[in-house]
Amino acid sequence: MKISFFFFLLFYVDFLLCLFVSLVYLRICLCHSKAKEPSEIASSIQCQRRPRVVSVWISRAMDSAVEDLIRAMDINKAKHDSASLWRKIRNMREESQTVDEFLFKRVLLCSARCVLAKLEESGGAEEQWIGYLDFFMEAVRSFGTRYADPLLGTCEEVFHLVLGYPEKPRDLFHEYLFCLSAQRHQCMGMNPNLAGTAPKCPMLENKSTEVALVPEVPLNEVRQYVNDLPQRLTFPLQNGVVRMRLGNPLPIPDVGYVRGGYRCDTCCISNIQVAYQAMLYDDMDKAGVRSAVHFRNLANRVGFDMCVACAVYFYRDAVLRLSQFLGDHSRTFRVGPDADVQLHSFSSEGNVVKFTVSILPWGARPIVWIADKEEYNPPAAWRLAVKIESCNQYDPSRRNGGSDDDQCAICLQLLANGTPVLETPCKHCFHVDCVQEMRSMMDDECPFCRRENVFTSCVNLTSQLNMYKVQVDLPNEAKEIVLAVGSLLTSDGEYNNPTNIAACRSILVRHSCIMDFEAERKKNSPVS
Repeated sequence: MKISFFFFLLFYVDFLLCLFVSLVYLRICLCHSKAKEPSEIASSIQCQRRPRVVSVWISRAMDSAVEDLIRAMDINKAKHDSASLWRKIRNMREESQTVDEFLFKRVLLCSARCVLAKLEESGGAEEQWIGYLDFFMEAVRSFGTRYADPLLGTCEEVFHLVLGYPEKPRDLFHEYLFCLSAQRHQCMGMNPNLAGTAPKCPMLENKSTEVALVPEVPLNEVRQYVNDLPQRLTFPLQNGVVRMRLGNPLPIPDVGYVRGGYRCDTCCISNIQVAYQAMLYDDMDKAGVRSAVHFRNLANRVGFDMCVACAVYFYRDAVLRLSQFLGDHSRTFRVGPDADVQLHSFSSEGNVVKFTVSILPWGARPIVWIADKEEYNPPAAWRLAVKIESCNQYDPSRRNGGSDDDQCAICLQLLANGTPVLETPCKHCFHVDCVQEMRSMMDDECPFCRRENVFTSCVNLTSQLNMYKVQVDLPNEAKEIVLAVGSLLTSDGEYNNPTNIAACRSILVRHSCIMDFEAERKKNSPVS
């Protein structure tokens, strides 16, 4: 009885609004007829449409009234009715029956109420609900047009997708197995002739849409890595550093993306509901902000996501790289071509070691510690014996009209705060870290004057721009020390797990010495 009264009230409000629009339209036509000749009245009525302002106002007023009615619906009854009504509509389609207006609008509004409840339970923003409301209202208004049936089918799909998103965290080991199965299933679906060919492994910067397969690893080993899997991972990319956080489960996407769902950007499987996501200004005590990282070849993809199977694959690789590197002090490693550690000068006197080093990728910092064959992780207190100073700090005396009060136009903090500073070809200065974050969200243009193609040349000069002076105090009793110098990817300069180190090299310190690596490199380079 209540639901019948509700829809009667809805149609009554709809009727009044339509009547009001007709009166406004008639009033406009009469006003125009007073100012025109009788011969022009007919053509004026044919060409005249409702003014856009009136149309938008009426539409918003109607949407607001319907939203109030949706919110007033009992959620338990809405869940029951929407499920039964969708079943009824499917049966009617099978029998080629036409869905009447009452059933059409009733199922849409009940579904909208269920979606609202789901968004509220998952902590969705009000703007997200407004997007879904507009979507359902567009479908409601489509009744009687050729778009009605396709929109009704899309609404049913969206309804089931939203309600199907998990509310509680999933078991990561089971999620790993699910992703592994999805990789094989979707890979075979895209390429049925895959049997007998070597599968492609996931890549951090995957330039194709072909599904990749994680190599097989014994499940007992996988379970160990899953149990040790950290909440945050970091990786070097061509445009800088991607810092990721586990979403378990992932938030419900906005209405424009819910049908496509989340896709792993390293193996390309779709419809994942647990993943690591690239984050901006990540704080584990807060919600964080999802990054809008995009690649030029995948500009239509928003964000950067990694499924659990790929996360285990890359995390395991990082652990093995670092442990094997420290087990053999003659080795160096780089996660990829965008990561590197280059020594430019080195000197040691007594128990003090000084050197200059450039770090790749863009936005990374140096980390230095005494290598230990028994423990591959740097000690938590590694900073106590190390002093690090950027070679590219802001110096106002070197700029025309520069002062100590000059600010970074991105973060609005003082440029002269001890962190590396980048000067663009258009002579604007920014913190390197700020530029790194901005580049993941915008095109290659200056944030201040919008000049294009200003950062490409700067990235090519990263080894010169991202240079540091390092001083290490060695233990007094040390006679032979192996220093590990790495490229640290975390934004706060703290080491959390092996994925934080993108490249590493070792330095054997035995006695006092002075070395110029840059001069040696030039000496050994071929003469052009």
